[in-house]
Amino acid sequence: MNARATAKLMSKYLNQPVVVENKDDAGGITAMTDLVRQKPDGYNLQFAGDGLFSIQPILQKNLGYKQDNFDFLVGTTAATP
Repeated sequence: MNARATAKLMSKYLNQPVVVENKDDAGGITAMTDLVRQKPDGYNLQFAGDGLFSIQPILQKNLGYKQDNFDFLVGTTAATP
């Protein structure tokens, strides 16, 4: 939900469409690995939970990504029921 709301605002202010692509698999690991493989062109953004950088590296040794692979734009978003 946060990604879609943000995309709507970005579209408004950038005057161009912002597309949200859901990747449901492995708790976000697949999406993060796919993002690391993308050419760094400034057009690909990722909404990710902090577990992908805090817990998953402890649970899995070969994730396909490291925190150092990313430039972070925003640190925290919040969701309410």
